[in-house]
Amino acid sequence: MKKLGYILFVGVIATICILPVAVMPWQTEKAVGNEQLASFPELRKEDGSFNTGILNEFSDYFADHFGLRHEMITLNDQLTGTVLKTLDSSSVLLGKDDWLFYKSTLADYTGAEPFTARQSYAAAHVLGLMQEYCEENGIGFCFTIAPNKNSLYGGQMPARYTVASVRNAQLLQ
Repeated sequence: MKKLGYILFVGVIATICILPVAVMPWQTEKAVGNEQLASFPELRKEDGSFNTGILNEFSDYFADHFGLRHEMITLNDQLTGTVLKTLDSSSVLLGKDDWLFYKSTLADYTGAEPFTARQSYAAAHVLGLMQEYCEENGIGFCFTIAPNKNSLYGGQMPARYTVASVRNAQLLQ
């Protein structure tokens, strides 16, 4: 019975490994978003010489075109998010109800790295110079700060992050 379990385990793992290659001929992958899919490599360059980078080019082609690519990426993200409550991406934070937030806005949201007095002064000074230039040239000047997603939807942020009482927008004001 134990041997049958090992055989089934190896069979499942082998199937998972072979499946993307097996379905590749029937797969019609389209680029998602702004990604550029690698084209199939040529054996010869335009000048007729042998393409010495063919293995690297084929590696790029396979990485972009293997069967069930997008499904596997989605499954990986869902499993990682569900099981580990995090994402593979180093730039994205998983919030409540599967909301996604940029990690780069986290320091402002939590107040971990507020503007120093010097940074606030420098930003205000630059804005003042921009306003002065516009007014000298007969152009109206209007400045606004676009809010971060976590500023608008703080209720969807993970509970371990608390909102700062004073944020950079208030310091700049």
